[in-house]
Amino acid sequence: MKINISYKIVVGICLAAATVLADPTVIVPGEFTSTDANTSDNAPLGAISSQQRFQQVFSASVLTNLSIGELITGIGFRVEGNESALPAQTISEFDVSLGQSANAPGYLSATFADNRGADFTTVRSGPLTINAGDFPGGSSPNNFGWISFSTPYQYEGGNLLVEIAYEGFSAGRDADAQWPFDSSLAETAFGSGYNSTTADEGLYSEAIVTGFATASNISPAQESFFVAPVPEPSAAILFAAGALLLVLRGAGRN
Repeated sequence: MKINISYKIVVGICLAAATVLADPTVIVPGEFTSTDANTSDNAPLGAISSQQRFQQVFSASVLTNLSIGELITGIGFRVEGNESALPAQTISEFDVSLGQSANAPGYLSATFADNRGADFTTVRSGPLTINAGDFPGGSSPNNFGWISFSTPYQYEGGNLLVEIAYEGFSAGRDADAQWPFDSSLAETAFGSGYNSTTADEGLYSEAIVTGFATASNISPAQESFFVAPVPEPSAAILFAAGALLLVLRGAGRN
């Protein structure tokens, strides 16, 4: 009887681990989830300029894998295919903000403030330390590098605006992007400096390939404790759990 109870407990632990440790991600545009886009952009990984402010808007129609009410807990980008990895460094300022866009793709204003919706939220700010291997290179496509938020953003539907401002890259890399892209689905606006208020470097029908780390079913009371996406369970953990189940099942037959 004790063995049977233990077996059920282990099953419950394994199921709970599969739920809690899951790290669902959404890649937009979705057609580039496992394929390189055909161009690159020097933002947001500091390829050309050590500082910049830019906005990227995605239409709701390319965000169908994001559920209304879902929490976005981190953002990801990948180095352009076959480029070398982003070197380790500390960027003095790397600020990320999200919100519903006041203007649809194709209609972004050159004034950044005019594109920010009522729920525009800064989800992380301050220094960003990039370790060796965080943004890998040498493949096509490369794996995503991820930046965790200190404050989750709750997606409420509609067009999503991403605004990033940074300064302090010592060595950057091109990020995977698609240009030209359908202007009704995505658009970018670029300022020349960290403190830019306007897109003095232009607006483009472009989609920077972007990943969103998400967490579902977190209550408002839990939000203040949720900082970073939780890693997926490793193969070793799953193997060990499976082995333990086999031992307990064998013991239960004796």
